[in-house]
Amino acid sequence: MKRISIFILAVVALLFWYFKPTTELTSDISASASIEPHRNLTQRTTDQSLPLPKQIKQCYAESTQIRTTISDFEQQVKKELVAAFEQGQLIETLLSYDSQNSLNNYHYSSMVFEAAAHYAGKELQVAQPEHAEQHVEQFNELAELGKKEIAEAAVQQETFQLFYPIAPLRIHGSFVFSYSLLLLNVALELPETEFAELIQGKRFYPHEIAHAIDVGLPAGHIALLIRNSITLQGVPAFYTLSNSPFGALNLADVAAARWRTDVLKLLKEQNIKPTNIDGMVTGLDYALFSSPATVGTDTQVQVVQYLIAEGYKTHLQPVEEDLYEVSSEFLSSRNLQDPKLLALIKNQLISPSAYEKTQPPEALKMLFRSISEQGKLLTAKRQQCDQLEHQRKKHAELLSRDEISSLIRTSSSEPQGKVSLAELHQLDPALVDRYLTSFYHTERPRQDVEQSLITLAGDGYALQEFTVRTALNAAETAVLLTIVSNNLALLPAWQFRKHPVAPTDLMAFYNKPAVFWLQLQQSKFDLHLLDSQDQNLYRMAFSSSVEAVELLIEQGVDPLRPQFGSDALDYVLDHSYINATLHPVLPKIIEFVQQPEPSHLARMKRLQKFQPEIYQHIIQLKPELIPEDSQQMNKVLSSPRLSGPE
Repeated sequence: MKRISIFILAVVALLFWYFKPTTELTSDISASASIEPHRNLTQRTTDQSLPLPKQIKQCYAESTQIRTTISDFEQQVKKELVAAFEQGQLIETLLSYDSQNSLNNYHYSSMVFEAAAHYAGKELQVAQPEHAEQHVEQFNELAELGKKEIAEAAVQQETFQLFYPIAPLRIHGSFVFSYSLLLLNVALELPETEFAELIQGKRFYPHEIAHAIDVGLPAGHIALLIRNSITLQGVPAFYTLSNSPFGALNLADVAAARWRTDVLKLLKEQNIKPTNIDGMVTGLDYALFSSPATVGTDTQVQVVQYLIAEGYKTHLQPVEEDLYEVSSEFLSSRNLQDPKLLALIKNQLISPSAYEKTQPPEALKMLFRSISEQGKLLTAKRQQCDQLEHQRKKHAELLSRDEISSLIRTSSSEPQGKVSLAELHQLDPALVDRYLTSFYHTERPRQDVEQSLITLAGDGYALQEFTVRTALNAAETAVLLTIVSNNLALLPAWQFRKHPVAPTDLMAFYNKPAVFWLQLQQSKFDLHLLDSQDQNLYRMAFSSSVEAVELLIEQGVDPLRPQFGSDALDYVLDHSYINATLHPVLPKIIEFVQQPEPSHLARMKRLQKFQPEIYQHIIQLKPELIPEDSQQMNKVLSSPRLSGPE
């Protein structure tokens, strides 16, 4: 019997692996023509007027303290927003407040939605997080029963509406789980009369009704829930939409996003209508930019026709002929090309304009002002820290970000700006790591396939059926790997892929705990996995734990496997340099060394100069790692984010 499928929202910030945000990196590449990177690999003048390491550490500590102060003010903003909800303010009003440039629109909108969910969830009984895992097991035990038995067992629980905060786990759009949601999850297979009997005497929250809409319960079932609702007003607590960074403003928005014309009509009878705010978001926006897995595009056409008849317009804007994209910060960007839909909405476009800002109450004004002042202090402090760090790097004879960017851009002899991994590797394997992580753009996932993978991640059997019949490209394979890494119960969907290809990257395994790697091994996952650039799992293992690295060694994954990019010895040598201590697995890894690579010897030269005690320890273990006098030091560190500050 199918188990209740739960998955973790993939939250990995790929482009922050080595550097600061990508916009900075992109400008670095294009704005560094005056740098002579090849010269910098072999020549550098040491500056002896250095900031002490403790000065740099203190500077970053002060920067962190300012960031903490800003966070404290932001928490006070959220409290003020919750208080405003308690006083009867509408979410539209709070979203329109002018934050006086102290917060960007996206951040402030997120805070409003968080406050709305907090206010809406105040009446819910929420269990302590530490009890969640135990109850997930109980839910899974129930899942071994038939649908009717599951439903009957769920409604008999004393904790029927005790919500377990299993975030970031979720089932469909819910960030909590309960026996009430378990009931709704299986109710699709129950006749309406049986469902009515089961919920007799029960009262339901908007969050639960949103879930019922999300899983595709028939209109009759949802009408019963509406009739037995505690309230239908407000933002559904603990609920989100996959196509929106925030969520739905009300239940009618959920119905629009899930293409449920029948439910929109039921809610209209209760005076619950989709959002309709020019410059912000409308119900028609939600309907156009959603992809429910349970219904077809004809259903979308029906709900769009209904909303247009109800007077709704959309924030779609033309990009080129017959191609439109959304112009709203409330929905993820997505192009629309369906000719049926384009024909329907061509006269329903809202002229692009920001919604009108209003002045917030004095308490919020003061908080916005304080956040703005602290933000300026933080910018100044970060500039100071960056300058100190620049001085340190200059002394350590390491290339700056600008120099690394220029080196990547100018080092290749390939035509049309293409980068040769072989040439980068010859200069330093760490440059390959940098390029693949921050500059290399491969094929992208097809939007419909990516959406299907994300949607079906809530159902292991459906996901497996999809991957068995759908050949995924490398980018889509990486998406699947992320989903599976967050719920190893979904491994069959990975193992039985149609025409399997290597993923674009292995970032799904970044920073995973040691127990995760052990579970991988116990699940018979192939730890010899390579990505599309022929890189193995060592880089990810080093980001996680010593135990993960040791497991790969034990499982026979070659730590010195020939590849473009850093190998395990590069990582441990740079780690030992940065942290001024021998990496715990270094003695095991150097056992594999027969003929040292130039990058190994370059790192030994660095240790010889800056960490002589560690250097002596290593050469006693492996004399073959003694560099020639003429050997140059490496100027770039391998995976600095894995080991500490660069």
